[in-house]
Amino acid sequence: MYGALVPRAGSDLAVRSLSFETALLFFALLEPGPLPAFAARSIRESGATVQRLLLDGILEVADGDGFVSGPRYLAGRVAAAQAVEPPSQDQSIAALRYAQALGPLPEDDLALRLYGYGRRPLSPGLRRRLPDRAAVASALGADRVGDVMRACSWMGSEDEHWYHWLAPRPDSSTIADSPQYKLYVSPLPAETPEALDQVVRACGAGARVIGFKVAAGLGGFCRPDRIVAYFADFAALSAFAKELSADVAGFTGLAVPFTAPISADGLLSWGADPPRPARGARSTSWRMWLCRRLAHYLRVARAADTGALEPWQFALHRLQVSGIDATSWTPSPASWTEVLETG
Repeated sequence: MYGALVPRAGSDLAVRSLSFETALLFFALLEPGPLPAFAARSIRESGATVQRLLLDGILEVADGDGFVSGPRYLAGRVAAAQAVEPPSQDQSIAALRYAQALGPLPEDDLALRLYGYGRRPLSPGLRRRLPDRAAVASALGADRVGDVMRACSWMGSEDEHWYHWLAPRPDSSTIADSPQYKLYVSPLPAETPEALDQVVRACGAGARVIGFKVAAGLGGFCRPDRIVAYFADFAALSAFAKELSADVAGFTGLAVPFTAPISADGLLSWGADPPRPARGARSTSWRMWLCRRLAHYLRVARAADTGALEPWQFALHRLQVSGIDATSWTPSPASWTEVLETG
């Protein structure tokens, strides 16, 4: 890190860190001119770097008699943005279109709407049927898990939102040192006890799973990602999912937005959280990080004149310029740090 760009008062831009090479590019273009030759030689993947600076309104490019940046810059290249558009039936794209249709909301609220897309309604009838945490645990089958997992020497804990179970192996402590690969098992609420039984059986029988968690409370009952299993690497996750898929094939899936589908109906999907920050810093889930970035990009695009380019298309394209695959919703493991620092 060389330094930081700090926005002027009243700007919608965010503070961002700069490498020496990117700072040099910024200073070189304080006076309008062609992209300096050193940029192509010195900046790693300079095309993506320049694209991010243009889309974020830090650099501008000549367009007719003026200069454009941000969504207006991309709007002139709508064909390029649409060429990378995933299938319209994708649950994640549906979440983006839904968030776009909500109109102006604070970014934090918009991020939560994206993150929670696909939740079941928390209705008065549901509150009457499941009046407390114990009733929810029974409805999900979580109240039966403890005895089974303790018999296998798994260690259990719980918090406001989850029941957690950690495998009794030395390598389970290394989960903080590397990306955490997550398998989401997302059946209908009524089918969750049977699905959970299959997950618990598979966890108890195999050595691949680092840990798993089950949603707690009425809010957890309504979310699609009620069961999440953790793995040290993608190969272990893939092998476990292959074994589990036959046992849960008859259940109806509820797709989890911003995860990569394994089964066509969304019953099984996967994602990965980045390595936890050092020195005890707070971390957030990768899905939540994605939703916050997408909420910001949606707001920026909504405030601009983008013509035929819809705000959700800009948000998706901007995310992909950061090196994130909008099919799996993850960067390559080697680029976790770069993506989190540059956005």
